[in-house]
Amino acid sequence: SFSYITIPAVMQKDYFLSSLRRYSSRENDLYFSSDYSSEVVFEYEIPEGYSFTGIPESFNSSFKCVSLSFSASKTASNKITVTVKTSIKKGVVTKEEYSQLRLLLLNFSIKEDSFIVLEKK
Repeated sequence: SFSYITIPAVMQKDYFLSSLRRYSSRENDLYFSSDYSSEVVFEYEIPEGYSFTGIPESFNSSFKCVSLSFSASKTASNKITVTVKTSIKKGVVTKEEYSQLRLLLLNFSIKEDSFIVLEKK
């Protein structure tokens, strides 16, 4: 039998990031007046009697001044570490380029909705 661990959606809880993807287009350019970075790490300890059968693939992507990364790795025989990093450098995304940034953020949200799959031994 299989069990699933849901990975918390960091982007959905970060008001700033979630607001960037809310609209399908912009009337004005998007200015980032200062740098922004965050790193959120989750560590999962797998209970005795279970084994890993699947962890999400890493995802690294960027567009102009915005970089996002997601990684999940086995760090011990019974532990998985999930790391979500966001980096935004001071810069501008024009209103014409906004759809590309929004697509990056939406794809990242899909990756965050992944599961860690466990199988009972």
